[in-house]
Amino acid sequence: MCQYCHMSVPGVSFGSHSEAIKLVVPGSPEGSRLYEMVRTRRMPKGGFGLPPEQLQAIHDWIKSGAKDD
Repeated sequence: MCQYCHMSVPGVSFGSHSEAIKLVVPGSPEGSRLYEMVRTRRMPKGGFGLPPEQLQAIHDWIKSGAKDD
């Protein structure tokens, strides 16, 4: 979902793991800009928020170290 708008936005790109990881503190969802933006529904734009299972998947990925797998 994020890649649709953020494939090549400077500073906020999800075109590669090395770009996406700039918005993440591995192991700390609460300290990660990415998680904060989706948790507070500032992203995706429109304020509709992500389904709970997608929000949980982002949380779990960051919590487990945000690996490129």
